[in-house]
Amino acid sequence: VTANGQVGGSSSGSGSGGSVYVFSQVFDGTNLVSATGGYANGSSAGGGGGGRIAIHYDPAAEAAAGLKPTPILRVGSRHFGQSPYPDATSTYWMNFNVESCRAEAGTIWLADASFVDKAFLLSLSGVLSAPGLPDAYHFDELTLPDETKANTAKDGNEILFYDKTIEIDGALMLPKYSHVRFSNCTVRVGSVLVNGGYLDVQGNSTLVVTGDLTIASTGVAQFWSGASNETFGVAHCGQFVDVGGDLKLNDTAILYPRCEGTTGAGPVFRAQNLSVASGAKVNGFTRGYHGLTMTTQYVHGYGPGEGYNRGAAHGGMGGGPTQNTATYGDKKNPTLPGSDCGYTWSGYMGGYGGGIFRIEVARNAVVDGAITMNGQNAYGSEGGGGAGGAVNIRCGGKFAGAGTITANGGTGGSNVSYSGNGGGGRIAISCVHTNDWSGTAEAKAGSNTAAYKFAPTDGTVVWKLCKGLMLLVR
Repeated sequence: VTANGQVGGSSSGSGSGGSVYVFSQVFDGTNLVSATGGYANGSSAGGGGGGRIAIHYDPAAEAAAGLKPTPILRVGSRHFGQSPYPDATSTYWMNFNVESCRAEAGTIWLADASFVDKAFLLSLSGVLSAPGLPDAYHFDELTLPDETKANTAKDGNEILFYDKTIEIDGALMLPKYSHVRFSNCTVRVGSVLVNGGYLDVQGNSTLVVTGDLTIASTGVAQFWSGASNETFGVAHCGQFVDVGGDLKLNDTAILYPRCEGTTGAGPVFRAQNLSVASGAKVNGFTRGYHGLTMTTQYVHGYGPGEGYNRGAAHGGMGGGPTQNTATYGDKKNPTLPGSDCGYTWSGYMGGYGGGIFRIEVARNAVVDGAITMNGQNAYGSEGGGGAGGAVNIRCGGKFAGAGTITANGGTGGSNVSYSGNGGGGRIAISCVHTNDWSGTAEAKAGSNTAAYKFAPTDGTVVWKLCKGLMLLVR
């Protein structure tokens, strides 16, 4: 039974999934029930949202008949025609906030949870609800099906857990076209391999990995923090990721650390070793303070250094018709992202602030790829540039590699009376030595050709060489 949305053109949107409503005394079967959205058919296209499936039956009659159906239920967003989050740096993409524009899965409702087991979960795609659904799941391991051969349908698995406790003794494996979301969950797992799939951790979640967390080639992992939660015991921490082994980004892997937009709380990582391979990215571009959309006019942005008709401040001051002197944070231990700018009128919008990548590494950190926490450029001729974000890496061994680390401010609009460039962010790296580091680290202010009355200033880059051993107590 299919009620799928139609696939659009390469530069257009696709249709949403429809509805499947079943009302019967009993329910049985092994085949597909689908109401998926049409997949994004190109880099300038948009996927359709998933639809709804509701299956009503009499649980008592179902049990009396001894039935245990094994249907394949899917209401996914089928966004797999392109990367879940295009790694765009253009003003257009990011002002409209790629995360918010991504299609979402639909809903599945069952009359009870009698046939919800591991095999069923591995076959479905969507947000499941049913009376009696457990608050906790325990798996020996969790390997989503490898659906590479299904790429003509772009219809991989999307398993979404909300407010659950998940125990996985072995590995969590995410192959191509698979997607797992943990939202406000506590997750304990032996190891994680994102091998072309998509790991999505949201809200005040805790992810504890006994072994390695590896994001392999073309794999994507997003850590979208909730508001600051005192239970984590860390300032401005809204999500905690504790890796007992190594945090590894291979080849073209992407890790997105994203802050809660109005409070600035972000994810905090811990690991034994950190490696960011050449071609891999830790991308916090525009993922700091944010939250405004083009629906409210003449409003200020978020963050201690928010800008309105001038650049936002963080480690450096924002520029424009007046100087934004509201710098903030500890240059040796930054814990907040970059501030954003407000919205003026008629589609003119200031830039979002850069995010924060904050990690404690017990041994060594090797960065051959890119760590980018830049603020966003203004959209239109008016509005200020977002402030640069922050990078805070503390390691008990060496810091090495030939990569790039940036926390630069965004640029303002061309109207010098209502615009300004954003100030630079903050970078702080503590380690035993940097003998094997040949890369670059910068937290520069935004720069363009507009003749603003006040220029922005650069942020801070601090290298702290420590003697001794860092101990991480878990």
